[in-house]
Amino acid sequence: EYVDEENDGKWVFKKYDADTKAVNKADVEFVGTWEFTANKYGVTYKFKSGTQGKVLPEAIEGYKPTDSNRYVDKDNVGATQPTKTEYVDTENDGKWVFKSYDAENKAVNKADVEFIGTWVFEANKYGVTYKFESGTPGKTLPEAIENYKPTDQNRYVDKANVVATQPTKTEYVDVENDGKWVFKKYDAENKAVNKADVEFIGKWEFEANKYGVTYKFESGTPGKTLPEAIENYKPTDQNRYVDKANVVATQPTKTEYVDVENDGKWVFKKYDAENKAVNKADVEFIGKWEFEANKYGVTYKFESG
Repeated sequence: EYVDEENDGKWVFKKYDADTKAVNKADVEFVGTWEFTANKYGVTYKFKSGTQGKVLPEAIEGYKPTDSNRYVDKDNVGATQPTKTEYVDTENDGKWVFKSYDAENKAVNKADVEFIGTWVFEANKYGVTYKFESGTPGKTLPEAIENYKPTDQNRYVDKANVVATQPTKTEYVDVENDGKWVFKKYDAENKAVNKADVEFIGKWEFEANKYGVTYKFESGTPGKTLPEAIENYKPTDQNRYVDKANVVATQPTKTEYVDVENDGKWVFKKYDAENKAVNKADVEFIGKWEFEANKYGVTYKFESG
């Protein structure tokens, strides 16, 4: 054998052209044959993490391809793809995806060829959903309010903090129920992703329309105009009442007024009703006052003539 550094192989002696020869009036020549055997090389694969801070799971080692071929110097070797190109990493809530080798092919350079494959970690990502509920017992949230749900197109990884987005509108006029729905708040202003979509539950409360009470005074005596001073005897009711509530009339602050100019007095008689039910509007009570003229008697006196 002879190691040929230069040609990256070795020469191996095989045999002579004959094992023995008879001398025939001349020198005997044996011709020996040597054969050249080129060195042959293999292919190895190495995987590495391409995601900073993430260590490649050992299980991915099992996805390395095998190439049993042997290659001589200057041969071009093409990389073989991994047996699988994705690996679900339950522990880290994501998956590893094979991206590429450091080269698609390499030429043998008097040594084994090594391909280095990079895998990248992709964390699972989650969405955000919104749900609206009625916060008023006995009142069902109108379907129209569903259209006020916000949208969040972002995708979030595990443990990410998600801030709730306000509804597109925070009030809804409910004509049928004579009131309005007002958005109050979500069950939380923000939530951390916990390997699942995040859901925010928003509460809406119904606020019934409320109505006031007004009082009006009128003259109940034909030909007599109610003095302006009697306006000051109107009662006040600061309460606000919802539809269908029963409102009881409040008596005037005074029920009589002396009318010196007309030589009499005005007396409060009654309202047009003692109580009224609210009917989606302010309640008005109309009070009647009647004029009573002062009355005088007649006396007789006799004298001596």
